[in-house]
Amino acid sequence: GGYFETAVQHGLLYRDKELNDGAVRSTASRSAVNLVRLYRLTGNDAYRASYSKLVKSLGASLQDHPRSLPGVLQAVDLME
Repeated sequence: GGYFETAVQHGLLYRDKELNDGAVRSTASRSAVNLVRLYRLTGNDAYRASYSKLVKSLGASLQDHPRSLPGVLQAVDLME
């Protein structure tokens, strides 16, 4: 699971999932912030549930290397 930069391609053996923010925020960071914004705009709990699942899946990375995903930390701050 997770969020990818590319669409599903059946002939592709591997799709990279970037978990570090660089000059361009990772898909995970952009998705986390967008899910928080959508939840706050609509009040739809499905967005909050998707956000929670995403952040939980990144828990070990955030705990070990919090500076690698500032966008996700921004989303956590926005959710509070």
